[in-house]
Amino acid sequence: MNRQLGFLGLLITILSSCNSSKKDGTDNPHDSIWSDRDYSELHLDSVSIQNFLSSDTHYRAVSQSVLQFYRDRSYQFAWISEGKPGPAGPNFYNQLENYMHDFADSSLYDPRLDSVLEEAVDDDVSPKLKTLTELELRLTLAWFRYTESELHGKVKNPKTLDWFIPRKKKNYEALLHAHLQTGALFGLEEPANPYYQRLKEKVRQYVSLDRSGQWPQVDSLFQKAKPGQVDSSVRAVKKILRLTNDWTESDSGAVYSKSFGLALAQFQHRMGLPETGKPDQATVHELRVPLKNRIRQMMVNLERLRWLPDTLAGNFLVVNIPEYKLHVFENGQPAWESNVVVGKMAGRTQIFKGNLSQIILNPSWGVPPGIANKEVLPGLKKDRHYLDRHQMEAFEGNTLLDTRRINWHRYPKRMPFNIRQKAGPDNPLGRFKFYLSNSFWIYLHDSNEKYLFDANRRAFSHGCIRVEKADSLARYLLRNDTNWPGKRIAKMLDSKTDFGISVKPVVPVYIVYLTSWVGRNGELHFRKDVYQRDDILAKSVFGE
Repeated sequence: MNRQLGFLGLLITILSSCNSSKKDGTDNPHDSIWSDRDYSELHLDSVSIQNFLSSDTHYRAVSQSVLQFYRDRSYQFAWISEGKPGPAGPNFYNQLENYMHDFADSSLYDPRLDSVLEEAVDDDVSPKLKTLTELELRLTLAWFRYTESELHGKVKNPKTLDWFIPRKKKNYEALLHAHLQTGALFGLEEPANPYYQRLKEKVRQYVSLDRSGQWPQVDSLFQKAKPGQVDSSVRAVKKILRLTNDWTESDSGAVYSKSFGLALAQFQHRMGLPETGKPDQATVHELRVPLKNRIRQMMVNLERLRWLPDTLAGNFLVVNIPEYKLHVFENGQPAWESNVVVGKMAGRTQIFKGNLSQIILNPSWGVPPGIANKEVLPGLKKDRHYLDRHQMEAFEGNTLLDTRRINWHRYPKRMPFNIRQKAGPDNPLGRFKFYLSNSFWIYLHDSNEKYLFDANRRAFSHGCIRVEKADSLARYLLRNDTNWPGKRIAKMLDSKTDFGISVKPVVPVYIVYLTSWVGRNGELHFRKDVYQRDDILAKSVFGE
């Protein structure tokens, strides 16, 4: 409060040009540039704005945007007209208040803005120029702080958090100009991708639910509850499942009924757990997560969703790492999906956008140097026939080597050769490789270890993404290519020949990291933070 009130102690020099609202060619020391258009009869000067912005370090992030906005309009007032706030100011202020209330976000609260706006709109008193000036600056500051935080995101450069999907920066000065001209509600300018909008509505609902105090605490003894029996711990679970719309019946008793088991299976589905309809340790753990933690998790993922393009149209693929799923979109709508295996913690799959431009049938595998040195080289030192047994070959440049003549013990930690594994049943790429444009050497591929797709959590790879329905994906991507009907693909696969097929047009692939999202059917999903990224991002979102 003290730092906000400190503004009143600043000497803000304001020149009112009430009788000189046209460009007159005079040299005014306070108004550096006059525009051809007159927005207001009142003007600021750049020194006053800079003094105001320097009064609080929280303003630093948006100071350049505020200054540029006033330069563009020759330092004319934006929110004040004929001595009173125009309709744009109260409209924006109401939206700002609604946002702070709905999302329990007090970081944008400015108590001085409350008081000066109330004074300025009082019909019984003509506001002083000093009040109007302070209101003008605080509304503009609130606008840019809100847009930067709520629309652009609190993280200015997501690459620092290993997020390499390109984002388009919006011109918030232009949006403010448009809002001032129309007075329209600013919410229309929010990110339009449906995932953002759906999750934002769920955050609003969960914050309201948290305020109501209705969320019960589940007893850990629920893990011992049995279908068909009476157990007092069932009551709290039924209440939670009713609040989350997994349980639609009015029954609030302690009987573990069949319908209750179905509701519990639906909850497990949303958590990414085996849908048994029976309590186990993982299910009880998820039921006992505090509501505030769920809200926090959703807010972190809202930040990530702000980094995605506003619109995702056409045909594209999305791989959500914590979900272990690949989603195929056709004409912007979900078509089908497949389980995937992603990188383990030590070989995390990167987050990026790439274009899928080629399918390779019967691919050989160029063993990455790290794997060659850590796994292949020790194997060769123990068994000189290691390469033959694994259908591998060694190359120096493009020259195939006779490995029988190589003393592998000469190389203590790394070998100076390239290792390639030929197509076959032992090849970890399986029968399909999908080339993606990226600098991380990450691509989609089939797998020779199909059993891994049956696991609930599937972080097993060295970074690339294994696709369970790789055959279906290849045929889908080539469905409109008359040169590659299904029979020809099958014939080429049987030949064991390494062969590349161009995909035209290329298909965008988004590798994302979302631990909470809302599906198109309205289901709110949560997943484990497989790479422990949520806590890191939360420090930026919540200013920790």
